[in-house]
Amino acid sequence: MKISVILPAYNEEEILEKNAILVDDFLAQNYADYELIIVNDGSTDRTEEIANSLAERRSSVKVVSYPFNRGKGAAIKAGVQDAIGDYILFTDSDLAYSPQFLAQCQEVLDTHDVAIGSRHIYGKKGKEKVKKPLHRSLMSIIFVTYANFVLRTKFTDIQAGIKGFRKEFAKDIFSKLTVFGFGFDVEVLALATAGNFSIGEFGVVLSETRKSSKVRVIKDSILMFFNVLNIKWRIL
Repeated sequence: MKISVILPAYNEEEILEKNAILVDDFLAQNYADYELIIVNDGSTDRTEEIANSLAERRSSVKVVSYPFNRGKGAAIKAGVQDAIGDYILFTDSDLAYSPQFLAQCQEVLDTHDVAIGSRHIYGKKGKEKVKKPLHRSLMSIIFVTYANFVLRTKFTDIQAGIKGFRKEFAKDIFSKLTVFGFGFDVEVLALATAGNFSIGEFGVVLSETRKSSKVRVIKDSILMFFNVLNIKWRIL
C-alpha cells in the first residue's frame, strides 16, 4: 500500500523546510512506500526554491508548482492529480495538526472511502492545546451548523485542514472541484455525499504553529456562506 501526502504551500519560506522534513521523517518511520508532494501555490517568496531543494535531497519528495496563486483547493487538486498512492491525504504546511494524525487518517481509510479530521472529536490526547480567538470559534460553530443544515449532512467539522481519500475517490472528487478558495472543503464533502461515498471522522488536536492565520475572517466567511448555497444548488 502506497501513501501520498500533499502539503499545499503559499509563501511558506519560513516554515516549509522544517515542517516538510517532520512529515517526511514521520512517513519514513511508519510506511514502507510513500510520497510527499509539496504544491507551490504560486508563491512569491522562496517557497518553490526550498521545495525543489528538498526534492533534490530526499527521493520521497515531489514538487508541483505553478506561477500564479490559485488557492488552497486548487493546490490540493493539483497534488491529487499528480499523486499515485493508494491513499491520498493532505494536511496544512504549517502543521496545525501533528503528523501523527496522518496515521489516524490512514486507519479510517482502511474502512471508509473518505476520512476527515474533526476538531470537535477529542481523542486520546484530550482537548485542544490551543484555544482559537472567540470570534473564530463562534464562526466555526455557526458555519458547520449552517452547512450541515443546507446540505443535510451531520459532520462535526468541515474545515479542519487534514483529510484523506482512497485513490479512486480522490481522483473522482477533485476532478469535479470548482471552488478553489477556503470553501473548497464544503464542495469536497458535498461531492462525496452526492456520490454516496462512505465518510469517517477522526479527532484531531490543534497545535501551536503560527502566530496568525491566513484566513480573512469576514471576507472568507461571507464567500463561504454563499459557496454553500451555490454548492447545494449545483450538486445536491
